[in-house]
Amino acid sequence: MLPYCCTPFRGPAFYQEHDYVYCCKLCGDIPWYQGYEEIYYKDLRVYECYFHGGIAK
Repeated sequence: MLPYCCTPFRGPAFYQEHDYVYCCKLCGDIPWYQGYEEIYYKDLRVYECYFHGGIAK
């Protein structure tokens, strides 16, 4: 499995700007991966997304 820094499928693992926080959890690598991301405003989750992908044959 590649380290997260080498797999920027959706964004960084964590990013914060002012009252907004972005978190992304990822499993897998280029041929197959799945993940979950969330955006919080203060302590309120305002966005969530499950995603997956990989190489199409």
